[in-house]
Amino acid sequence: MYFIHPGDITIDSYTQAMEEQFGKGNTRIIDTERTLGGHKYTGKKLFFKLAGIPLTMEVYVLPAKTGSKLLVLQDHPQNNSKTSEEGENALDMLSKTFRATIVSNKADSGAGK
Repeated sequence: MYFIHPGDITIDSYTQAMEEQFGKGNTRIIDTERTLGGHKYTGKKLFFKLAGIPLTMEVYVLPAKTGSKLLVLQDHPQNNSKTSEEGENALDMLSKTFRATIVSNKADSGAGK
């Protein structure tokens, strides 16, 4: 998921809100990093269960001139693995094709000018 928000959102504020939603006793949060498009991003990884199903969520804040951009990657690991096979394939493709651009969050960002 990719979120653009006009205000300032930090990784900590977002992950704390998710922890409250999923339950503090049901959520574990660790620091993580991932290389996307040749750039290393640091973030947080949440481990939690929703309706008894184990899920993970990685959260990264991307560069923005104004407001906040969050990249949130969710996965449903299988057989106690860290990442599902589908997740590994998607992450591999994303890491090879990702390109972060810094643009204004306004509709007239100047793109194409």
